[in-house]
Amino acid sequence: MLALLNNLRATVGKNALALNSNMTKLAQAHSDYQSAIKTMTHDDTKPLGDRVTACGIRWGGVAENVAYNSKTVPQVIDAWTNSPGHYHNMIGDYEIVGFGETNLYWTQDFARYL
Repeated sequence: MLALLNNLRATVGKNALALNSNMTKLAQAHSDYQSAIKTMTHDDTKPLGDRVTACGIRWGGVAENVAYNSKTVPQVIDAWTNSPGHYHNMIGDYEIVGFGETNLYWTQDFARYL
């Protein structure tokens, strides 16, 4: 997923994102949560910014993409690319990213350092 995302970002002159292990744990936990409640949602026990702070990242901007039922990474990237809000997040001014997937509940979490 990182390679596809960074290839997309390169086409519009954006920096490559770095995969961050804390953001990946965060995104995976959110996919697990969505699967557990069987609902695609941005809602969780805390807002995204609080979740990013809790994993030790001092951030200046955050965003999240979620999806359900895409069977493959290329399919979910294509779905997000064709959705203006999700696309905006994928090409946004972020530095780090994490990904998660559980039972076809997908999450991308983005952050820019403070």
